[in-house]
Formats: sequence, C-alpha cells, structure tokens
Amino acid sequence: MTGASATSAARWLRRFHPIPEEGPRLVRFPHAGGSASYYFKLSRVLHPSPACPVLSLVGTDDPQATTDEASAWAGHTDGPFTLRVFDGGHFYPDTHTDEIADVIRSTAGGMS
Repeated sequence: MTGASATSAARWLRRFHPIPEEGPRLVRFPHAGGSASYYFKLSRVLHPSPACPVLSLVGTDDPQATTDEASAWAGHTDGPFTLRVFDGGHFYPDTHTDEIADVIRSTAGGMS
C-alpha cells in the first residue's frame, strides 16, 4: 500500500466510520493469507500510536515472519504488548488452537 493509497483509505474510513477523539478501542486486521505488515501503513494513519493491547503470535520456524519481526510490533502501541512464540512453522495455529484461544482470551480479558 503506497502512502497515497493509505491516505485515501484513511479518508474513507474517517468519512464513513468516524472515531471518537481518544481513538479506536480495538482494531483487528485479519490475516487473510497475507502478512500483518501489509496493514502497517494503514494502521499508522488510523492512529499514530494506539494505547491498546497488541498480541503478536509467531511460529519458531515460520519462513514468512521471524520472532524479531513479530517483536517489532511492540514499538507501535502505547499499550501493553504480548509476544507468544509457538513451536512450528507458518501453520503453527493448526497444532496450537487451544493455546492460541487461551492467550487471546487472557489478553482480551484484560481489556475494559
């Protein structure tokens, strides 16, 4: 996404989905087979540094996302950051569904 298209997307979002002065409480970017980095530029125009929890999940042997890359998301929130690393490659969620559900529940449970 280029800077211009990110700006256009932000204008569209603001026009049809205005946000309160304090910014969004929760923004979820679906994986949809792509990298979370794809959504990074759009996330920056929504709010420069949201104060929301960020949960980053990664597999130890994922060729598409390293632990360092997943950890870098900590620098993009003023809220708490949690990194969970699971054994496996890109499809680690297939064998860790219960653990992933637990960490999502515990992270979401801390939001009020």
